[in-house]
Amino acid sequence: MYDIIPIKPEIEKMSDHELIKNFHLPKPPHGKMNYYAVFAKRSSNFKDLLTEEILNNENNIQSIMGIIKVSWLPLISILCYAKDEDTKKDFINLIRESWEDSNLKDFTNYLLKDDQLSKYVK
Repeated sequence: MYDIIPIKPEIEKMSDHELIKNFHLPKPPHGKMNYYAVFAKRSSNFKDLLTEEILNNENNIQSIMGIIKVSWLPLISILCYAKDEDTKKDFINLIRESWEDSNLKDFTNYLLKDDQLSKYVK
């Protein structure tokens, strides 16, 4: 699943300030979803932004790529790229407490299909 949201070198080279500035543009260079992987890799600097994106009601409704919700993308990025296991567990606990049951169930079923990521939802 790591290839769902690959890290684009041109985004990874950006400073934290550039990332935020570009991400909040109406049409971010390289597409908004491509920033999530770099935010996740630098999760200690972007924890609030990632939390906001994961809990955003609109992101929990809007689907992309079939069943995948926009709110899943930052969370998948965290599970793939964040270095700290406690951070990953914190975000999983956040969605367990915050997401509607149907969204959580769909997300869990989606992750269960991936050997590397399924450990976070078992």
